[in-house]
Amino acid sequence: MRRRARIGAGLALAAIVAGYACQPERQTRVYLEDFEGELCDGVPCGWERSTGTPAQARWVETIHPGEHALQLEGDVTVRGPGAFDTIRGPRMLLRFVVRCDPGSRLGLDVLVSDGLGTRALGVAAFAPPEWDEVSVTLGGGGEIADSRISAVVLTKTGPGVCEIAEIVMDDLRFEDDLTC
Repeated sequence: MRRRARIGAGLALAAIVAGYACQPERQTRVYLEDFEGELCDGVPCGWERSTGTPAQARWVETIHPGEHALQLEGDVTVRGPGAFDTIRGPRMLLRFVVRCDPGSRLGLDVLVSDGLGTRALGVAAFAPPEWDEVSVTLGGGGEIADSRISAVVLTKTGPGVCEIAEIVMDDLRFEDDLTC
């Protein structure tokens, strides 16, 4: 009886490992902004204000000592750097850590460029009142395959502040050469 249980457990473990190894979708990190780099004019280098005043876009410490965020106050738009890696898959997973005061709204556009030009993949305005990680899948139907992230645009509206601690994008693609 004991031998049967070990064989059964071994087969179950093998099935789990095989199932994981045969997942057709793979993720590759193509963008990471953690707002921990050098500063240029009071904001992380590579970020620039498109609308608003310099005091409306600032680099601040979060509730965790030593960790930083980009703080946006009032009606302001900032544009951040793109990425050098090419997006291979038809979709991208966008995750960001954010919090906003009541009445504030934050919109995020990821600008992607390819041989046909540049277009925005947007996330509707939202405002989580407590620090939270928001995840959204962008793209679909192959519209971003072989594109490059050329910029990230954050648009903050309403009173109060929004703080963005991290922006992460992962390329989601399906492997063609799976053998399971």
